[in-house]
Amino acid sequence: MEHDDITNHSDLVVKYSGRYLTWDNASPVLASLAVYRKSLVDHPEHHRRLASQDPVAGVGVRGKGWSRWWRSSKGESTTSLPMPDISAGGVGVELGEQGDGERPESPTRSMSLPSSPEPFSPVPTPPIDDRPRHYAKTLRLTSDQLKTLNLKKGMNQISFSVRSSYSGYATCTSRVFLWESDFQVVISDIDGTITKSDALGHVFTMIGRDWTHLGVAKLYTDIARNGYKMMYLTSRAIGQADTTREYLKGIKQNGFQLPDGPVIMSPDRLMTSLHREVIMRKPEVFKMACLRDIKRLFHERSPFYAGFGNRITDALSYRSVDIPSSRIFTIDTNGEVKMELLELAGYKSSYIHMTDLVDQMFPPINRKTAPDFTDFNFWRAPVMQFDLPDLSPPSPALSARSDGGRLGLTRLGSIASSLSRRSSRATLADASTRGTRSGTPSSPLLQATLVEEPPALDDEEDEDDPSESASMPGSLPNSSDFERYRKEAREKGKGKGTEAEKYKEEVLAGEGQEEEGSEEEREEEYSAEDDGDEFGDGMDFSSVPTDFIAGQVFDIRVEIQAPLNGSAPFNRGVPSPNFTLEIFGDGGYPLEISQFYQIKDPAVEAYNFTYFEDLFAKDAQTPTLVNVLAKSYRHVTLYNPGKYTLKLSYNGGMETLAHWEVKPLAEARVAKNVILFIGDGMTSSMITAARMLAHKSINGKYQTRMALDDAPAFGMQQTHSMDSFITDSANSATALYTGKKASVNALNAYTDSTGKPFADPKVETVFEMFRRIYNGKIGIVSTAYLADATPAAVVAHTSQRSQYDTIITQYLDGVTSNYSWTNWDGPDVLFGGGGSNFIANASGTNVTHLAKFINRGYNFVTNKTSLAALAVDGKRALGLFSTSTMATWLDRNVFTSNLAGFGQFDGSKGATDQPGLKDMTLKAIDLLVARAKDDCSGWMMMSEAASIDKAMHISDYDRALGELLELDDTVKATLEHLEKIGEMKNTLVIVTADHGHGFDVFGSSDSKYIAAQSGNAAKRNAIGTYQNSGLSEYQVAPGQLATNNTVITGPNGLGFPVQCDGDGFRRRQVRVSRLALQLSIEHKTHLGFNVRNYVVHNSSRETSVLNTTTGTTYFANVNDSSTGFFVSGNLPTSDDQGVHSLTDVPVYAWGPGSSQFTGIQSAVDIAFKIALALDLGRQENATYVA
Repeated sequence: MEHDDITNHSDLVVKYSGRYLTWDNASPVLASLAVYRKSLVDHPEHHRRLASQDPVAGVGVRGKGWSRWWRSSKGESTTSLPMPDISAGGVGVELGEQGDGERPESPTRSMSLPSSPEPFSPVPTPPIDDRPRHYAKTLRLTSDQLKTLNLKKGMNQISFSVRSSYSGYATCTSRVFLWESDFQVVISDIDGTITKSDALGHVFTMIGRDWTHLGVAKLYTDIARNGYKMMYLTSRAIGQADTTREYLKGIKQNGFQLPDGPVIMSPDRLMTSLHREVIMRKPEVFKMACLRDIKRLFHERSPFYAGFGNRITDALSYRSVDIPSSRIFTIDTNGEVKMELLELAGYKSSYIHMTDLVDQMFPPINRKTAPDFTDFNFWRAPVMQFDLPDLSPPSPALSARSDGGRLGLTRLGSIASSLSRRSSRATLADASTRGTRSGTPSSPLLQATLVEEPPALDDEEDEDDPSESASMPGSLPNSSDFERYRKEAREKGKGKGTEAEKYKEEVLAGEGQEEEGSEEEREEEYSAEDDGDEFGDGMDFSSVPTDFIAGQVFDIRVEIQAPLNGSAPFNRGVPSPNFTLEIFGDGGYPLEISQFYQIKDPAVEAYNFTYFEDLFAKDAQTPTLVNVLAKSYRHVTLYNPGKYTLKLSYNGGMETLAHWEVKPLAEARVAKNVILFIGDGMTSSMITAARMLAHKSINGKYQTRMALDDAPAFGMQQTHSMDSFITDSANSATALYTGKKASVNALNAYTDSTGKPFADPKVETVFEMFRRIYNGKIGIVSTAYLADATPAAVVAHTSQRSQYDTIITQYLDGVTSNYSWTNWDGPDVLFGGGGSNFIANASGTNVTHLAKFINRGYNFVTNKTSLAALAVDGKRALGLFSTSTMATWLDRNVFTSNLAGFGQFDGSKGATDQPGLKDMTLKAIDLLVARAKDDCSGWMMMSEAASIDKAMHISDYDRALGELLELDDTVKATLEHLEKIGEMKNTLVIVTADHGHGFDVFGSSDSKYIAAQSGNAAKRNAIGTYQNSGLSEYQVAPGQLATNNTVITGPNGLGFPVQCDGDGFRRRQVRVSRLALQLSIEHKTHLGFNVRNYVVHNSSRETSVLNTTTGTTYFANVNDSSTGFFVSGNLPTSDDQGVHSLTDVPVYAWGPGSSQFTGIQSAVDIAFKIALALDLGRQENATYVA
């Protein structure tokens, strides 16, 4: 070109393709011809218009990109790449940054699709303000198009051909999974869930370092082997698809790899995905939408069974598609698995531990067994036929009612008994701590385990297999016998005419339909051994006496069990189908239970379960299989006080007796109201230690007293469990509220052998009776999360305390089963923590538990300020003051900076304005008094100091004792308030505990001396015993000696330590440890040690850490008390925290009816004495009608 500046001439015109273009329009055309040998602009004048508006092309707009990227605007849209064309040989699709010519790992087919009316239409992004519209090509195949792909079941690979004017052709591969509509899917996040953390998981993978959680490959493999499909869901950008799949495929741990499954990724570009996850912190936006989209593919059912993640956002995403909270697992960077939505649920594990329980958590759905010995075929329960009952009049000594007859409107309830072998149906239960017959439940349910001597094999069988040595008659079977029984069962079970087949036909035919003579044959068969006492030692039944309140409703359950193997097999595992249950009173004659209650005999349930007889059987992995026949009689009661006998007849003449007593009626109602304070885990020795912290002693005499010290009635309470001598908070609360012992983890229910959480027989609580009889007002206050065992036991009924979602539902609606139960429409006051159990779960219509309470007319408060301002207007009230358990007294009053880390009810941080137990209790009293005025019904309240127990579990004695002092202060304020409002004369106040912890004071420690020494022996010299224990410095001013006799009050008032400044409660701190004779010497015992320096910790203690080498044991966390020394212990190394102890706990009482709480008593006596004070016993149906 002769003149270089000709391009700047204003009159320059270029002719191209028969058109004359100005230079502004022609320059892009010439540039593309020079570079690509073709024009990329079909309409040059249109290109100019776009160029003037495209924000990517303008420098000015680009300058705003970073500031806009940091904002979390909901309305902004991103600019897409130029739209690809659709080729005849493939599918055009926008795949973000993928599509650069990658090749599949294995041979793939390029699949073309048939034409259809406008199958691929550009979808415009709605215009926002005056910004230009940008288009992206999307693809969603129709059902007809999918059919043409000829997909095979499982994984298929397809390829997409994408043509761009800039890049030409590119091929992308993708995997399409074809699954059955009834498959169960387990979802797993990747970053932080499979990897140990989000960011480092990316970095370490690139440099070749393994940053994968231990045991994840084995766990996921076992889950997949049980028939579940794995799906990996991540908010990573689509451009990382190759590296992500390669990472998952390359994980190898002890020969195990992750099972194959879809890897679902964000369709956005890298920066968009990063912005959503890092800046907006809303990865759930993509995950929720994606999971709901997949769920719609399965139409009416949800395919998702469980989910693994590492954040609360993962848990919320999984709840949005109806995955139960009990099957949502979150893992932290330390490898500890817990339930994020059920925080502080008590469940803590790891991938390695979960592998041991994979069959319980993920029951096999694809395991095949011999057809005759499956649950469905062999033990299938038939539709029973019933004869009309004998309607002869019952014994005049008995009086009972059920839902039938003239009391059809009665809202009555249940009690039942359970199997002492707590196991899951058709799964292996960890019954390692139980013996062969493991005790007799104290309940009205009868349970018979039938046993017999091992059957002798005939001579021909012995000759055929001389290697097998049979055990001697009358002795326990040996391992050879066990193998022979199993072999015999397999061989004989294939044909007709075996005992198993006869029994199957009999059950299917129903009673009275047997072949002629078959009943006599069975009786002869079952009674072949009934001369000897071999049955006597083998019986396992509920013969321990059980007491009832007159009119208290309950369920009755009968189980007939027949072990197939183990130390006491019976009839090759076939239970006796002919059994009857009769009842009679003193001077009466027996009546069948259905005839006595005038109800239809319930259908027989048939099922089986397995368990380990002892630790040896568990180590050898030789479970015992038990077949069961059972009946449940629902919603019955006994009205007349007196003694009753139940007789279970079975096995052709065998009998088992159970003895019940209905307590005497009260002469009069002495108390109108009741307050039951529960110091969870509180013992007398803790009260002694708390007294030393908060009250000044001069010359061995305390100058001030605790409120508990002035109780007019004092007694002690025994806390034994039904099936173990150590109780937990669930069955201990059951004993206090119902008067019935239960199994560990059970809430007002007896754990039967089905393994199901809600079908167990139930018993009515005194709170439910009070509401039913008087329309009494009920208040529940706790510093724990409200789904925790102690508050839940007021009204919840389940054998598994971890069923938090259902527990919250039962708070509002009571038991919602297919049979009647005591009517319940919610408590009048419900205050505590645990907002995570009430917040939106985004499932279905997105109705939350919280919304249901508010819709029922509850006033809702969330902090101390709003609680104080809550109007006493006669409305019911709900207060949720934290995400989970509320902050302790020490954190709220001394280490207040810790409150910023506590979650509010909705999960957001900064619960800095939490009320204490006193604040909640006093407000609850005012609300209950106001609500009870209209009908003069009275009120009951349970108020729990929960973190005494929670702090003791982690050996945080300072916080535990602070909680105890707050309880004492609350009791003092409550008594004063009741006097002030004139209700003290009407109110029975009880303070007790549900169980204890091994704990005592035996000396003092010099914390500064401990810190100055090195080595365990030298540090232990800082412990002072006997005359060297000195005096407490908690009640002297800073800088003063403990011998100073001036009585002063600290900043937190009378009844609290003067010094709690975080410096270890000063020198010569009282050492709070436990008696050397306790079964549990230290709460925190990891590899036999616990580290202590006797200094107050600024935050909650973390005394144990997981041994990452083994992944199954815990050891002492030196960083928890870095200046301390080791204290030996004796708990199993698999336990990560301390346990409850057997110690008796104190009982204090004030007000009308308090005198009956003196002396030594059982936990169940608390319920009976409350019922006596309130006159809850009834000789006829008593249901309040407004």
